[in-house]
Amino acid sequence: MTGYRIEITGLKEAISTFSKSPIPIIMTFFDSRVMPVVLAITQRETPKKTGKLAEGQFISRIGDLHWAIMERERYGAWIRAGVEYTGTIYPLRPAYGLYWEEIEGGYPVAWAKWRGFAQNDYGEKAARAGMTAVASMLSALLADLKKGYSF
Repeated sequence: MTGYRIEITGLKEAISTFSKSPIPIIMTFFDSRVMPVVLAITQRETPKKTGKLAEGQFISRIGDLHWAIMERERYGAWIRAGVEYTGTIYPLRPAYGLYWEEIEGGYPVAWAKWRGFAQNDYGEKAARAGMTAVASMLSALLADLKKGYSF
């Protein structure tokens, strides 16, 4: 599995100002409200030729204040990095033909010229798009914390 991280900084410094630890409330808030929105934005920005890449993404909490969006499809890393290889591609066995709509000459064919593809860093696009949504949710979190914690 491949993945990418969205990290929110400054939380430890903010938490140190509380009279008691709000980490459980913050983690619950992020698990239930923030990360589903970030995942939805990421799935919206993910290229969808078949939809498997977007559908295969999920949230994984990797620490108290760290979450990661993971992918089940390993070709996501290739799409984010791009492929510079150009040249002729052949099927794995002579009996198989290439069934690939984007290749020159249609399909099935015995070989094709491949031009590679440009990188598409959809994770970065999703992170930028999600910043506004996350910022508005953090103000709701602060309002919730003011109810039960003193500063």
